[in-house]
Amino acid sequence: MTAAICLLVPLMAVGTVLYFVFQYRGKKALSLCWKSFASGMMVVLCAVSLTMQGKPFWESLLFWGLAACCVSDCVLELHFVSGMAAFGAAHVLFILWILQAGKPVWISILLWLALYGITAFLYRKIIPTLGNKLVPFLLYPAVLMAMASLALVLPFTAGERYWPSAIGALVFAVSDLLVAKGVLVGNSRSCQHFTLALYDLALLGLALGA
Repeated sequence: MTAAICLLVPLMAVGTVLYFVFQYRGKKALSLCWKSFASGMMVVLCAVSLTMQGKPFWESLLFWGLAACCVSDCVLELHFVSGMAAFGAAHVLFILWILQAGKPVWISILLWLALYGITAFLYRKIIPTLGNKLVPFLLYPAVLMAMASLALVLPFTAGERYWPSAIGALVFAVSDLLVAKGVLVGNSRSCQHFTLALYDLALLGLALGA
């Protein structure tokens, strides 16, 4: 497993760098291929981990959630609604996987309220300007924070091996909120780099939970 991590994580990093290189050169199709390649490495890592444990990877909700992220990475910049739908499906799959991995506890509700409240506070100046985008914007963070709040208790209910996935789910939520900010009001180039780095770390954390 260590060998797979040492191979696939650098490949993911290379894919992310090449995504930005070709994006800045105006070669959108090629850049999106590299972005999907990067996230695809975590799909492979998940499959390798499950196979080494003697488990069929195609039966894993985590595997399909990561695969949905890979698809969304290719589609999002071509058709935003379809890309967000794929990401939404990924988050639902991740939530179902988390519920399979460990029994939900009441503290997750308090965590969800805290995380959603922090999100509302941070975006308090943007929310009144959303217009017809208000409902999707309110619903999507609700799903994100549900995933994060359920995952954060996994190390305590299902074992310490889930710490990477717990952190990955939280980082994923932060990354997606930064993406939303970029769509609504724009992000600097450095913020875009930071956001995608967070996304890669999030996928790695989740994949390590396989």
